[in-house]
Amino acid sequence: MSLLERRTRMTTSSDVVDTHPPPTRGLSGRPAGSGLAAAVSVISLLTVGVLWWRVSGTSLPAVDRIIEGWVISHRTPALTFVFSTVTWTGSSLVVVPLVVVLAWVAWRVVGGKLAALILLLQVGNVAATQGLKALTSRMRPSASPLGHAAGAAFPSGHSSNSVVVLGGTAVLLAAFLGGRHRVIVGSVRVALVVVAALVGISRVYLDVHWTTDVVAGWALGASWLPVLWLAARAVGRPGGNPAGEEQEGSTTAPRGRLDQAGLARPSRRGTRWEHVLLARHDAR
Repeated sequence: MSLLERRTRMTTSSDVVDTHPPPTRGLSGRPAGSGLAAAVSVISLLTVGVLWWRVSGTSLPAVDRIIEGWVISHRTPALTFVFSTVTWTGSSLVVVPLVVVLAWVAWRVVGGKLAALILLLQVGNVAATQGLKALTSRMRPSASPLGHAAGAAFPSGHSSNSVVVLGGTAVLLAAFLGGRHRVIVGSVRVALVVVAALVGISRVYLDVHWTTDVVAGWALGASWLPVLWLAARAVGRPGGNPAGEEQEGSTTAPRGRLDQAGLARPSRRGTRWEHVLLARHDAR
């Protein structure tokens, strides 16, 4: 049987052909990018550890006092309104519903394992945040707070929550969406990261957290994101393409894209021999 005949039989056996290969893996068998993801988690946790060691002393880090004084002296009514509003994004009243919605969407689109992981990551982040607060018992700023905040200062729970939820959403968008929607998805991802950053800045502006509290919260939240990224890459989107893009060398076509002879038309990224065989067939 010729190569062309085998290809014809393969593509006409079903009108639904998988166009996406399994998730990309490195030479060691681990998902591609696992080393970088592990490095991000380690660096983030080291940052939290170093800051925890620094704030556990009796003296206040000079950077905290300097930034607090500068921020208070540059407050304006407009900035106060903006930061008083955006800070709610990191509160439990917003975070919990967002996590539930995100897990529900993941369950509907991908499956229960990823949805359960999203919930576990948020629970783990809250537990780690509260554990560090209990270990440090750091006092909050008291020079000019705009609002009330309970509990210890280190690390900032609003900052870590916003990174896990908003940053996690950005990670999932990067893992599952792309192609024609790349510009839109990229813009949304940038917006999510900006909002997460603004939540942390708002805690310093409102004088309810020190700067080191916020940086530690960001780092703690960021340490969970590589886990989510690797899980999303391993699961892949429906169809099996983890990156949300057509892979080089794809040899099949999606539903309804067969020609009159039953052959699957190669994609623009198809291999060269596909185009040669199809051109010979069309010339007959």
